[in-house]
Amino acid sequence: MLKNNFSGACSLPLPVRFVNAAAWMISKATIEKVGVFHPVFYHYGEDNHYSSRLQYHQFKIGVLANATIIHDRNDEKLSQEKLLLRKLKTVPLYTLLDIRKAFPVAYLSGFLKLKRIKKKLAPLHSKNIDEVFREQKKWFTVKLKEAIQIRKESKKVCQSL
Repeated sequence: MLKNNFSGACSLPLPVRFVNAAAWMISKATIEKVGVFHPVFYHYGEDNHYSSRLQYHQFKIGVLANATIIHDRNDEKLSQEKLLLRKLKTVPLYTLLDIRKAFPVAYLSGFLKLKRIKKKLAPLHSKNIDEVFREQKKWFTVKLKEAIQIRKESKKVCQSL
């Protein structure tokens, strides 16, 4: 049984597929094997991509039900448009780069997510939305070789940091 100095007995970790990176406790051995966040993700999506890499390399992800995490940041209320734009910038890419999935499945899933999110944003008729869509669509066309290379690199055990 794990012990937590703040609240007494702590449960064993409950297995999950994803935990937001703001709440991670990760071992040095894990980082030595899997590496660090990939630089293709500026902000948002990097933890999803890293989680898929962890699971590919046979690491488990879990949460402690009675643990408390405080993520010190501004409590920003995002509009539906901003939330969907954030998804448009990240979800298709981390889906395409998900090495747990065979490449054809990851490609098709990511491309369909790209189209679905764009469709949800269509009523807003924003030039910004069109620009973000075109930029993200490049990962499925002209930047596809780069995506394939990132997938290959992600499958390798990290050699050095």
